[in-house]
Amino acid sequence: MYGIVENINSRLVLEESNINRVWLDGQIYDCKNRNEKLKLCQTEPSLLAELDGNFAFAVWDSKKEELFLARDHFGTKPLYYSIFEGKLIFASEINAILDYPNFKTEVDEQGICELFGIGPAHTSRNLCV
Repeated sequence: MYGIVENINSRLVLEESNINRVWLDGQIYDCKNRNEKLKLCQTEPSLLAELDGNFAFAVWDSKKEELFLARDHFGTKPLYYSIFEGKLIFASEINAILDYPNFKTEVDEQGICELFGIGPAHTSRNLCV
């Protein structure tokens, strides 16, 4: 899963297209109409509790110009993001962000402490900014 959202004149535009889209990395078990269920999570976040599996997903609503990002309850499927040059870059693998053109990394010392102290599924800090 990989995507970029750009802020142009205070309006969000998805670079790949500006239609409704769903990105999913991982598995959601016993779920009929999976994409519709994921879209519903955007308006009813409480529905996330009903999803069983290891997943990270994004839903782009072009009418509302909203992006909804979520991951599984235990964080087994990671969801990384960074704001770089006015763009929100998100991916389920850190290398997708690190490979973004001209992306610069620097170590966040507090993020490293949180990573080793409480683990990557729980830290609220970025390791690379």
